[in-house]
Amino acid sequence: MRKRLLFCCLIIISLITSVGLLLSCGGDAAETGPQVYVAGSHDSGAKAFSTTACYWKNGVRVDLPGAPPAEAYSIFVSGSDVYAAGWYYGDNGYVACYWKNGEKTDLYTDNQSQAYSILVSGDDVYVAGFYYTVDRRVACYWKNNMPNRTDLHDTAHSEAYSIFVSGTDVYVAGYYNNGSNAVACYWKNDKDNRTDLYGTNNAYARSIVESGSDKYVVGYYNNGSNFVACYWKNDEFGVTDLYDTAYAEAHSIILSGSDVYVAGIYDNGETNVACYWKNNMENRTDLYETATVHARGIYVSGSDVYVAGYYKEGDNYIACYWKNDENGRTDLYTAQYVSAHSVFYVP
Repeated sequence: MRKRLLFCCLIIISLITSVGLLLSCGGDAAETGPQVYVAGSHDSGAKAFSTTACYWKNGVRVDLPGAPPAEAYSIFVSGSDVYAAGWYYGDNGYVACYWKNGEKTDLYTDNQSQAYSILVSGDDVYVAGFYYTVDRRVACYWKNNMPNRTDLHDTAHSEAYSIFVSGTDVYVAGYYNNGSNAVACYWKNDKDNRTDLYGTNNAYARSIVESGSDKYVVGYYNNGSNFVACYWKNDEFGVTDLYDTAYAEAHSIILSGSDVYVAGIYDNGETNVACYWKNNMENRTDLYETATVHARGIYVSGSDVYVAGYYKEGDNYIACYWKNDENGRTDLYTAQYVSAHSVFYVP
């Protein structure tokens, strides 16, 4: 009887172990396959000021803590850790913050603040954004936490939209006001090392990357007639226009080998078109045409191009991403208010 009982126990233990191994293998397989992360927000009460910050992983939404209205504007994946930067609503208005695996770190709480870009380098987390003083917005970046803040321009309105780290150097793209208009620029490390890109009329630098010793900055400037989508290589003299016949914006840039990819929108004379450009205005891929559409983030992996954005149909917005072209669209969420700003791909 004891032998039979022992034998039955061994069978049960073996079955439990086998099931555990199968479940474990299934979880690992899900994690090691291709993963598309998209950061944004969705409404949680069918009104503009009830948005919840979130990200989608392969279409599955993950809500992030923070009182509405909240927004996740940038996403970065390092190993098994998922980082997102954005803001939520606190006692003094918007609070710049970042989330690591859903755990929130506040960056500025004395007045309103917003975070637009996040990057992880080694063990350090870098976030670009701005905060409000009594009479102006101050472009800045944070390293890891609230006390480690570097102000980039504090004499007039300024905002920082994108951050890139190379070795010990930190590059931040944005704009400052020179008293007459917004000047597109980027900073290296601090406010004393600024490179102006365009200042004749209003201009905005929205994203920055590096290749070797070259800095690529994407944005848009007013040529006196309309806004021109473009990117700059190093300085104001290295500008490449991407669309200049009507209103256009460029929001995100990424390099793949010797190729430059840029996501944005343009007005084709009838409606707005979400698109991305490869290197120049001649190599444009249209993604979606409608009156309200945005292409905000871009990522390239091998021969595949991923673009995050959102568009409006009827009374609702749809968050989505495109893979390569208009036929590769994946809708993520439909609501009265929803957004998608950034995409990150893990092969």
